[in-house]
Amino acid sequence: MIDAPCSRVGHIYRCKRHGEATPFGFGDYLSRNYRRVADVWMDEYKVHLFKRRPGIESAKPGDLSKMLAIREKLQCKSFDWFMKNVADDQDFYYPAVEPEPSANGTVKNIGNGKCLDALYHSDGERVVINQCGPGEQVRTFEFRIWRFSGSRELKRELGRLGK
Repeated sequence: MIDAPCSRVGHIYRCKRHGEATPFGFGDYLSRNYRRVADVWMDEYKVHLFKRRPGIESAKPGDLSKMLAIREKLQCKSFDWFMKNVADDQDFYYPAVEPEPSANGTVKNIGNGKCLDALYHSDGERVVINQCGPGEQVRTFEFRIWRFSGSRELKRELGRLGK
């Protein structure tokens, strides 16, 4: 079982490895499982998952009738109830709809002409300061576009700066 503490969600993986045949055939069973969880439990919130994880919405969930019947038989509360009563702090840290950034673009020191640069750095590594100038539009677009989020974090498109 893999547990992601910040998400309050766990997932039990079967012994099948990615790409092996399963009862539902070959393919992306992880997206299929996300889709199944979303369709059974997330109610109107699932659209936010689909926006953040393209590909899940197009995954074929298979027959959900037994799972939906269990949810109904147990009289489970809605996902909205869960978000408001159990995970009431989640929207602050992980908003379903990301607030508009208060600023975005290149982070440049106007005194020395250097830019904040994420070139060749993976998540968790430090970013660097590099000279930025004309003729570097491709690099600027891919590695030097930052946003100052509504929650006051400096972010790249791929994630938060620093963990």
